[in-house]
Amino acid sequence: MAFALLFALALSGAEPARSSTTDQPIAASAPHEPAAAPVDPHPMTEVQMEDALPDGAPKDDYGLVAWCHGALSGQIELDPIVEKDMDSIEGKAKAAQRKASDAAIAKEHKRYLALYEKALLSAEKASPVAIHQKGVDAELQGYKIWGPTRNKAPIWRMVDWGNWEVPPACEKAAKRLYDQASLFGEALKSEGPAPAPEAAPHADQPAVTPAADGLRGPQ
Repeated sequence: MAFALLFALALSGAEPARSSTTDQPIAASAPHEPAAAPVDPHPMTEVQMEDALPDGAPKDDYGLVAWCHGALSGQIELDPIVEKDMDSIEGKAKAAQRKASDAAIAKEHKRYLALYEKALLSAEKASPVAIHQKGVDAELQGYKIWGPTRNKAPIWRMVDWGNWEVPPACEKAAKRLYDQASLFGEALKSEGPAPAPEAAPHADQPAVTPAADGLRGPQ
């Protein structure tokens, strides 16, 4: 089926930019003078930085969105732990001032999760083959980035948690994925009933996922 093939190709997608730093040789300096910092002759543009993939994240839109869902779910799972640590350090007055900001961020994170879930579900429904398990695996991969952080001392756990931001590439990929799935879904409907999706290997076995409310499980 032509549209099925096109959708499969769309899911694999072109490779977005991946963030990287080009190592440059350090210029020779006079004795007792600090070495000059290396200069990147090809600095990334703002658009390239927004499109840069997180280290270790899948390159295709479907896998990336699933990874982002898992990574953000892992951070949200740490919210109450880190906030409790911050409360004990800041004191009641500063903690109370921070609550409004925390609530706004939590609301935004829920919006991101809803966007990812809508895009992933749409892609899975429109795909001519079973891809849900691929999404579960990518999601677990994203969730696991918080493993080392959970075992750190509170102060360093707060640093990891506070420095991590949702990569802009996640939202872009989710919107692309949803638009592509909607387009191919409508096209497939116009062609008539599609054959039943190919069963994923061991589909009768539940996928192993962390005990996190935000993570999607087997369907």
